[in-house]
Amino acid sequence: MQKAGLAVPPFRCIETGTVQALENILLDLRPMLVTVNDGHEFPHKTASLAAVKHFIIEMEPARNLSDKLSEKQQRWLNALASFIAGPSCYQQIRTLSIADTIRTIHQDLCAHLPQPDSPIIVRSSGVAED
Repeated sequence: MQKAGLAVPPFRCIETGTVQALENILLDLRPMLVTVNDGHEFPHKTASLAAVKHFIIEMEPARNLSDKLSEKQQRWLNALASFIAGPSCYQQIRTLSIADTIRTIHQDLCAHLPQPDSPIIVRSSGVAED
């Protein structure tokens, strides 16, 4: 788009491999497991985010065809999202090199924003989507 002369805001990409590496770090999941009523069903206290995602995918699907997720899947996804965005997950990954990689991308992006307090928009794209 930039080569075509279109106005494109500053952006940075986080490579798929970086996201996959982040998803495969072993984390203490106990803070997340206490937030779901059926957290005792998950076989481990320490696991990767990828393992939790797989566990959710393998749950019994929604009974109503108009629903994409079962109530249980939605509850687990909500707990997972809260965990990822919360302090426990951050404290576990903040000193790892993967966090440095993401921090560097963020700092580079911020250095190119028109104003220091400019909002940052995050866009997620599926692998091979574009």
